[in-house]
Amino acid sequence: IKPEDVYWCSADIGWVTGHSYIVYGPLSAGATSVMYEGAPDTPDFGRWWGLVEKYKASILYTSPTAIRALIRQGDQWPEKYDLSSLRSLSVGAAPAPQALKEWIVSTFGDILSEGYGTTENGMITYLPPGMQKKKPGSCGVPHAHAAVRIRDAEERDLPAGEEGEIWVKTP
Repeated sequence: IKPEDVYWCSADIGWVTGHSYIVYGPLSAGATSVMYEGAPDTPDFGRWWGLVEKYKASILYTSPTAIRALIRQGDQWPEKYDLSSLRSLSVGAAPAPQALKEWIVSTFGDILSEGYGTTENGMITYLPPGMQKKKPGSCGVPHAHAAVRIRDAEERDLPAGEEGEIWVKTP
């Protein structure tokens, strides 16, 4: 996020993600923050895309669930708007299924930034598009403050590439 960015997080302002990602984060970085109270389908399913166009949002942070709901309404909604200002469509709060990732890339280009973590602290994510090479199926690397490990059922650390449980040791 840069001072010239127009950043929009679609979370409710009352949630931790809301006030952290709508107020504290973007404003402390010197960016403009878009605040919107309302449903993504009122007056129609183009509402969010219209807001991106109107405010020339460069970053939209939302949940995969919200994007999936908009995808189901058809491509005619994002196609109606000038979304060229959007350089990052970031998702978090839930895993992004492969079909969603493919839709974002085919609709907007390679602007997806996916994160993993809790509402209170994003722990694993990619840097904004273009700053880091992305690996398909990965949601990035741990933040500096997060000691992340993959462990087996006996709580032993597993080597890279092995499937297991995600463990985070607090700093």
